[in-house]
Amino acid sequence: MMNHFEHYYESATASKKQFDASVSSVKEALQDSLRMSDAPIYVRSNSRPSNTGWLRGSLSYPWAIVCIVIPAMLDVIM
Repeated sequence: MMNHFEHYYESATASKKQFDASVSSVKEALQDSLRMSDAPIYVRSNSRPSNTGWLRGSLSYPWAIVCIVIPAMLDVIM
């Protein structure tokens, strides 16, 4: 049983070393590619917040109206 566990441990250790080596090689290849590239890198970002089409703030979600506003109005009416 102990040999079986040691085999799993050695196999996992070897797999981790192989994975770490492949990650390192990919990282180096990407860095080399960026160094060799003369063109500037543009990153497009969407800085606008998403718009739900409802009211601003916490009332922008329909559940807020259903769970908060309608029961409050019913309490006032009754």
